[in-house]
Amino acid sequence: MDLPRRPLATTLFALAMTFLLLALSSIALTLWMTWQIEGGAAAVNESGRMRMQSYRFAWRASGGMAASEREAAVAALDSSLEKLRRGDTCAPLFVPWNAETRERFADVSRQWERLRDAWLLTGSEGGGNGQVDEFVACMDSLISAIEQQIASQVAMLRGFAFALVLLAVASTAVFLYAGRLFVLEPVQRLKAALARVSERDFSVRLEARTHDEFGELAPKTATYRWPMMCCNCCDLCNVRKHAHARRVVIHVQRGPPWCFEVRDDGCGFYSEDASSDETHFGLLIMRERAARIGGHLDIASTPGKGANVMFTVNPMPADAVGVLSSLATLGL
Repeated sequence: MDLPRRPLATTLFALAMTFLLLALSSIALTLWMTWQIEGGAAAVNESGRMRMQSYRFAWRASGGMAASEREAAVAALDSSLEKLRRGDTCAPLFVPWNAETRERFADVSRQWERLRDAWLLTGSEGGGNGQVDEFVACMDSLISAIEQQIASQVAMLRGFAFALVLLAVASTAVFLYAGRLFVLEPVQRLKAALARVSERDFSVRLEARTHDEFGELAPKTATYRWPMMCCNCCDLCNVRKHAHARRVVIHVQRGPPWCFEVRDDGCGFYSEDASSDETHFGLLIMRERAARIGGHLDIASTPGKGANVMFTVNPMPADAVGVLSSLATLGL
């Protein structure tokens, strides 16, 4: 069963799209990882700011603070803790959540509730300092967990960057190999086949190894032997060597029957004598070639008035029609 035709452009486009999708996926993952790292770094900064605010609040509370100032300081810490919980995509700021960071953040939230009650409900001025140290210790544990998560993300980012390098190298190698396999090798094989045809080796055949444009050309190389053999039947070399003609006309008539006619204005000869004269080996060879491919050769010539050689073949093999039609279209 013949495989469906796959254009060469489709093959190359599929390869290009595959590597493009891989590259875009790697870039998207890289951007996502950098976004996560940037958000985690901002979360570390916000946690550090909460530690500083808690220490400053405890120092100011020890010297006496108005209730409004106390409420404003507590509201600022509440806002920072809520920002860590919900994140801020505009900053960006968000905690890289995993089991460790969630547990540490829960400890911070519980410790903050105790410290908050000590500062607001009991109205203590300096009695919450011990709880401040516990709160800061919980914040330190949270920051350590976030930094560990960021470190693993940085390692993954380096892996993605290395994968991009490998992808660039692999895509270059694959495209070079594909170009050699699908383009260079078929062109070289076709060039070699045409060189053999030009040397009148009409037995040349090309194996169709692919199902693309080059694969379609392979069986058509056999059709080149038809116009070449037709030209050999009319043997233009004889015109050049013996007729001394100034003008040669080649006419192709599409059929059936197909006719190939060569007319020249050379010195001519007696065609009646040439038909039975065994010394005219060129004409005998031309007739043999015509008979070999199922055709008929008619030769008409008069001394001083040139010659007219007509080769007729009917029916024309199907694989030769396309090439000969093209020749006729070109006016040959």
